[in-house]
Amino acid sequence: MEQIVENIQSWLPAISFFLPLVIGLFLKVDAPDRVKAVVMLLFTAVAALANQVDANAGILTREMLEAWGSSTLITVMSYLGVWKPLGVGNVKPEFGVG
Repeated sequence: MEQIVENIQSWLPAISFFLPLVIGLFLKVDAPDRVKAVVMLLFTAVAALANQVDANAGILTREMLEAWGSSTLITVMSYLGVWKPLGVGNVKPEFGVG
């Protein structure tokens, strides 16, 4: 359990904090909410997978689920708490999918 916390505390929270800006590069401002949710889940899954690979841990394990959950939580909270109030939720509103 200590190793899980140590790995998640390395770089995954920082990546997850800035992930809404990266997602904003790939989605148009008028993209449906379902598309935004699916893209966010995919991006957080990739970040969690990269965290597991970096830690030489298993992919389909409880640790992967915990990393994905923490990444998703940090991404949503940073978007709603920081990026959306600042008005930088969508970096390129007319570019991307949607």
